[in-house]
Amino acid sequence: MTIHGFGAHTGLGEEWADNDNAGTAAEAQAFKRACTCFGLGRYLYDLEGQWVDLDEKKRPLETPRLPDWARPKGQPSVKRAGLTHHPNGNGAARNLNESGKNGRGGLYRDELLAHVRSLCDNVGSSLAGSVLRVVANVDDAGKIRDMAKLTMAFEKLQDTARGVERLRTAIGTCGAQRYAALCRDLNLASDSVDDIPDRASLRRLLQTLEGEAAQTAGEEIGDGAGDLGELRGRLLREAARVSGATNRTLGEVIQEAASGAFTLATLKSLGTADTPKVEAALRKLEGVGVA
Repeated sequence: MTIHGFGAHTGLGEEWADNDNAGTAAEAQAFKRACTCFGLGRYLYDLEGQWVDLDEKKRPLETPRLPDWARPKGQPSVKRAGLTHHPNGNGAARNLNESGKNGRGGLYRDELLAHVRSLCDNVGSSLAGSVLRVVANVDDAGKIRDMAKLTMAFEKLQDTARGVERLRTAIGTCGAQRYAALCRDLNLASDSVDDIPDRASLRRLLQTLEGEAAQTAGEEIGDGAGDLGELRGRLLREAARVSGATNRTLGEVIQEAASGAFTLATLKSLGTADTPKVEAALRKLEGVGVA
């Protein structure tokens, strides 16, 4: 650690060798020790230890509090201001939570809750409500206090958002009229995303439309293409089956089955010499069992 005009100091760091990040941890520890030789952060060694719960990525679920003596002069304490001084994107202080207290979850909960609410807006009120009721038996994400349930809601809403995006893509292929007719067949209130009542209904819409889209694509590229055209059509139908059952995009399924040899976008351009590649990908997809 060098401060021009003052000098240089070194520090030594160590970490257990069985730690995957041992080198990084030791380097950080050495840098901190070098800094303390200048007096930087030395007061931190006078703080009493605090136990803070961590999430699966070892991020604190609750923001540790510094005593007033360890805070910069003139800075209001957390207790008086009801704020934490971790800046957000525009440098302003952020409220801890609705009650103004730093309860379990702290800033991490606020950040996660913001993502959950954004996803709720994206997937529509009905789908969002069904996810929240299944996960935590609530209609408002802000009422979820358990971090594990809030995380589960976030993951399920992310998955639902991917499904909604796939649905929009399938509608673009099959047409809005076909989608509206399918919504009527399923007795949905309308063809609005807001009126898809639950994830089961979304899954049925996806399976039907993506299956029809794959069949149409198979017919288009199969016309006049002989055996290769038939293979491509079968490949698309199998890919649609796996895609619907695993909640992944058609392109992802095909690319994985082809091991990078071709993609959904390049499937039409394959020639007779590529027949073995298509056959191999088809065999792989046919061997995929889904519950």
